[in-house]
Amino acid sequence: MEMLMQYVWNSRLLINPMIGTDGQSIEVIDPGIRNMSSGPDFFNAKVIIDGIKWVGNIEMHVRASDWHRHGHDGDPAYNNVILHVVADPDTTITLPDGREIPQVVMSDFYRYKRRFENALNTPGHQLACGSRLPLLNSLQRTEWIDCLGIERLQARSTYIIKSIKDSGGDLDFVAYVMLARALGFGINADAMEMTARSINPRFLMLQSDSSLQVEAMLIGQSGLLSSTPVDFYHSRLIDEYQFLSNKYQLSPLSPGMWKTGGLRPANAPMRRLALLAEFMRHGIVSSSRLTSIESADEARQLFDLTPGSYWHTHTSPGHTTTRSTCHLSSSSINLLVINVIVPLLYAHGEYLDRPALAERAINMLYDLPAEVNMPVQCFGECSIKADNAFTSQALLHLYREYCTRRRCLSCRWAHHLIARPILSGQPTQSF
Repeated sequence: MEMLMQYVWNSRLLINPMIGTDGQSIEVIDPGIRNMSSGPDFFNAKVIIDGIKWVGNIEMHVRASDWHRHGHDGDPAYNNVILHVVADPDTTITLPDGREIPQVVMSDFYRYKRRFENALNTPGHQLACGSRLPLLNSLQRTEWIDCLGIERLQARSTYIIKSIKDSGGDLDFVAYVMLARALGFGINADAMEMTARSINPRFLMLQSDSSLQVEAMLIGQSGLLSSTPVDFYHSRLIDEYQFLSNKYQLSPLSPGMWKTGGLRPANAPMRRLALLAEFMRHGIVSSSRLTSIESADEARQLFDLTPGSYWHTHTSPGHTTTRSTCHLSSSSINLLVINVIVPLLYAHGEYLDRPALAERAINMLYDLPAEVNMPVQCFGECSIKADNAFTSQALLHLYREYCTRRRCLSCRWAHHLIARPILSGQPTQSF
């Protein structure tokens, strides 16, 4: 539980001043900088011990004897430790030169330990703190959601900008791959991305006058295009792919990467590839097109396209289905805006140093409805409602990056739950 001790110290949740194990008066002026690597737990702390100001490092252990058990007494990296903070002072500690280090007991540690265990103990729920979340007030909720929403955008932007740099500054290629992956809607996201990466999008644009040729390249590269035709359109796809694969030196991927079981007709891989072909023909994810988008409604209109008429009645060659227009559903279009347009626009704003684009991306999320998924539903059951896509993205980020990784001590909501008197429900002298 040393991490909990570090949290309490870093959050300044201790009564100040404290009394050292040898009766010293110890006042913390600055807890220091948390060290996330090897060495003492905090650097450059400032404390006053019996009226003398000390500047140096802080080390913490549940038991004081852990100092010796961990070998710190012979490690020069700990020579500048000015204070040892413990829960159980079972021994004194010394440096290699025999000098004894002042020691203080974190007297309220076990109270915080009980609070921590109670705050994060919701049996049978996906969220460890689920039963306590209703205790948060509106300000505590919104301030953390605001931070999480931006944190998610920045994390995605960092990844996109790295991808742009890795591709030699090709913004359009990165956008093309992201769109392909998003069209996989989870189950076939990897397969869609691999197919997209196997073709230079410039080849697709060179053939953009012909929907048949663009479809042939994408479907042919997917490995799903068999060599035995079952109907006239299938035969044309095969012929076009043979011609184009020779022209651009393409080799098809393995069809084994695709998942087809239990999919609705709308999600059939060939239909999605045909839709990607149509999106590419219309230059949906070109940099100039992206940066010109002003609103969520305008972004949604980008995806108001359908593949050719053949795909309105076929999920794949030889497999017919009830005729449909192959339009994406409203919720699917919203997901594409959330997962493609918004992060790309935000990343473009940072990459091109155009803050207005990043601001526009944030506004789009506020104008889109919240996503419906398991993490959002879990928070909804605990009184944390998502009224828009910005909030649902923030909650998704919280669930994936904090809750599932048990990073509770880095979560502001856990901080509020631990710092308040959740056991008795009443304020105490210490807290």
